[in-house]
Formats: sequence, C-alpha cells, structure tokens
Amino acid sequence: MTDPVDTSTLPALVAEMGAVSTSSAATDESVVVMLDGRVLGFSTPQESIRIADTLRYWKVEGTHGVPLELEIGYVPPSNGGSYPGLYIASKAARMVRPVKYL
Repeated sequence: MTDPVDTSTLPALVAEMGAVSTSSAATDESVVVMLDGRVLGFSTPQESIRIADTLRYWKVEGTHGVPLELEIGYVPPSNGGSYPGLYIASKAARMVRPVKYL
C-alpha cells in the first residue's frame, strides 16, 4: 500500500477522453481534472462524469494501465459549492476505503 503506483498512462488516457489543457473563462463550463495535485486539464462537468466512470470501470477491469489502487473522486459544480472537479489520487496519503463496484 505504500509502494509507488504507476500512473504514467493516466495523462494520455484523460486527454484522449476529452480533457483539454486550457480552461474556458466560465467555471460552469469547465472543471479541473487533477492527478495527485497536478492539473492534467479541464473538461465540462458531463465529460468529467464520463471520464470518472470510464476510469473506474477500467480500474475494476484491470485494463488500460489504470491501477487498482487509484482513488477517483468527482465533485460536481453546485450552487455555493467549492472546487468542483475530477480528483484522481494515487499517493500513500490518498483516501483508502472499501468500495463495492455495482
């Protein structure tokens, strides 16, 4: 659990699924996509949900180089909410919890 996790494939996968390196000015049109505190890009909330769901599926299936130890969290934009985005964590300080994939 404290060994480094190989996340080298994730930036390219996220970019292929629609994250772009530039953000639109309106925050309701784009949310951040981060990996271990590093900005990978920006995407629309709908794209972020799709990216998160796809990464979760690939994680469970063990495909596309998505590590099983990855934590994938999507925070939706909401009225008065803070910091919407797709947050991906692989370091030892990530949240680790039992998850049942339904």
